[in-house]
Amino acid sequence: RAVFNLPLTSNRERSIYVANLNAVLKYLNLIEKTIHCRDEDPERCGKEIASQLLGRYGKTKVGLIGLNPALAENLIETFGVENVRITDLNKQNINSFKYGVKIWNGNEMTEELIKQSNVILITGTTLVNGTFDHIMHCIQNFRKDYLIYGVTGAGICKLMGLNSICPYSGS
Repeated sequence: RAVFNLPLTSNRERSIYVANLNAVLKYLNLIEKTIHCRDEDPERCGKEIASQLLGRYGKTKVGLIGLNPALAENLIETFGVENVRITDLNKQNINSFKYGVKIWNGNEMTEELIKQSNVILITGTTLVNGTFDHIMHCIQNFRKDYLIYGVTGAGICKLMGLNSICPYSGS
């Protein structure tokens, strides 16, 4: 019970809350995909997500909020360097190039990424690191399509009716 009374003012508190929320919803059989994929699954996941986006949107401009190397590689391979934008908060990634695409500073360039993209993939980690509200405000303001990827957001996406994708997570 103490977990659900956390003030949620730090990444640590939010991560504990989200993990517990996912565990409770999994126990209640309200969500299924709560275990991070492993081995070859991240690569397969990247291919599957890129394939699903291509099938749904055609060759379009894709924004990736939160660098996931397997996902980035497959998006760039599928949509082309000119059609993929990536933001991240990790200082070691910012201004580096991954698969030919410059990684933008997520604290400064997320709104621009959303403006330039037709569909945005958002890491579930944004629900923990305090950036999600601003991202969703921009997505709604610019009327963009989005998907939250990964297991972190499973419970919140279910409860809030948010669009999500996580093809190879374990149960």
